[in-house]
Amino acid sequence: MAATLSIMARLFYASRHYRKNGDIIHPGHYGRMIGISRHSHYHFSREQVLERIRTRRHPQKPSRLRCVFTCPTEADIRQYVEEQMARHPSRVREPLYEVETTERNPLMHHGDWNLAEMVMRGGPGAEITADLYWQGIPGPDQPRGPGTYMEVITPSPLIVVRQLG
Repeated sequence: MAATLSIMARLFYASRHYRKNGDIIHPGHYGRMIGISRHSHYHFSREQVLERIRTRRHPQKPSRLRCVFTCPTEADIRQYVEEQMARHPSRVREPLYEVETTERNPLMHHGDWNLAEMVMRGGPGAEITADLYWQGIPGPDQPRGPGTYMEVITPSPLIVVRQLG
């Protein structure tokens, strides 16, 4: 029987909270905030559509409501923060971190964050766009910049490896 290689995934993370090396980031904060705020949360409708399509068509994928949101590369997390700053000028620029999953071979999903944003537009195309997100297909609305515009969601807790400069 061949040995199975198990690895911890290295990812990149932005946080509104300052973290120290070795701190553990637990999944599900975003989902808890949506659960508390319900319809008054800015992303409530989007997450309802994404969760409905996930459970119907991609039940093996992790729920965004029980995950931590990261990016696969440093360029992606930097581009993500730049995009968020441009969309929300009053937003505070979050510190950036290199993190590692605490679980070996963690469940993860790579999805285009722009597709998730497009789901917020609603209408008849929202469910089609949500399905593309869960398929991991890059979306058509790629802004300019160095990143791939992919996010990685995982239900694995993360450990902070280092803060990025």
